[in-house]
Amino acid sequence: MSAGERFERLLRFAASQGAAADGLDEARLFARIVDAGAAALSTGSVALTLRTAPSHLQLVGASEGIAARVEDLQMTLGEGPTFEAYASYGPVLVADLGSVERGRWPGFEAALTAADAGSLSALPLQLGAIRLGVLSVYRPSAGLLSRADLAAALEVADAVTTLLLTSGRAAPSDEAIVAWLAGSGTSNEINQATGMVIAQLGITAEEAYARLRAFAFSSERSLSDVALDVVQRRLRFADAG
Repeated sequence: MSAGERFERLLRFAASQGAAADGLDEARLFARIVDAGAAALSTGSVALTLRTAPSHLQLVGASEGIAARVEDLQMTLGEGPTFEAYASYGPVLVADLGSVERGRWPGFEAALTAADAGSLSALPLQLGAIRLGVLSVYRPSAGLLSRADLAAALEVADAVTTLLLTSGRAAPSDEAIVAWLAGSGTSNEINQATGMVIAQLGITAEEAYARLRAFAFSSERSLSDVALDVVQRRLRFADAG
């Protein structure tokens, strides 16, 4: 059984434990895509990032550990392998996050820590000229995926692309952005903070997320830390301007 077939079987099984696949809300669908992708590949953790505007990417799901941390960092900075894979229409393979090519992503390189060790394969989700986002596959140790593992990851990326296109969920709604990934504590905080900023400023989810990211960048803090301040009411954007 191929990796793509394993992914589809695991996703169908997950859907059978709750609502039917076509009845899943977007946040749960994205969470199950991440879980099924990680299980099908067995190489580490997985993150799913989707396009919400022509030049805007949104993290909608991530496994625990390095995937959640490093994707959160990229979303805060607006640069890194995930963004390059989306912009270049091709895979971006980083053999060792501990020794990223100097000058390629300056802010990303400077922000990585020893806890972010491992490798990353960022695979664009696309069909021809249609770009949906990026599936990122993380390994806990340095080293590129083997040829067989990379082929399997690309097959899963193709299966995710097909699923998103056929389900009509290629571009997440505001409601889905507000409910990114309920299984992750960090994503829960960003989810809640986005909803609170929407309420405070009367803006869309995309605009609220952009405000959170801009504040995090300007204050040299992580997106998750800023989100926690908003959730715990130490920071109010109606007052922050």
